[in-house]
Amino acid sequence: MTEPNQIRINELARELEVKAKAIIDYLPEAGVSEKKTHSSSIEVAAAEKVRKHFRELADAEAPPAPPTPAPAAGPAKPAAPLAGPPGVKPAIGGVPPARPGIPGAAAPVAAKPSVASAAKPAAPGAAAPKPGAPAARTAPPPPAITKP
Repeated sequence: MTEPNQIRINELARELEVKAKAIIDYLPEAGVSEKKTHSSSIEVAAAEKVRKHFRELADAEAPPAPPTPAPAAGPAKPAAPLAGPPGVKPAIGGVPPARPGIPGAAAPVAAKPSVASAAKPAAPGAAAPKPGAPAARTAPPPPAITKP
């Protein structure tokens, strides 16, 4: 257990939102000369020095607050309409508008090339059939059905 006048380094690190290693590296500058680990305790006075140091670092690294924008003079302009043929409303949600002349028909979608149509090369390391060996059997095609 820690004594009332001490605090564990890992608790202090959690409080300051820094790694315990960073605190351990700073301890000699704060006046703590013993070798410490994350589960070691340090005096409250040394912890105050550590808090001050890391809060100053955090304040120095924090970017300045952005200036608040001044209110715009006059009414805001409406967004420019999307370019398109006259009399056609812009698309909603990226869906193209219907083609003129065909009610309810959407614009055609380009077909994607099929991967299955490409011929696959033989697997690397696959052995070619030996000469004189029987050929691999393949299933005969299904019989054709003719309607009378």
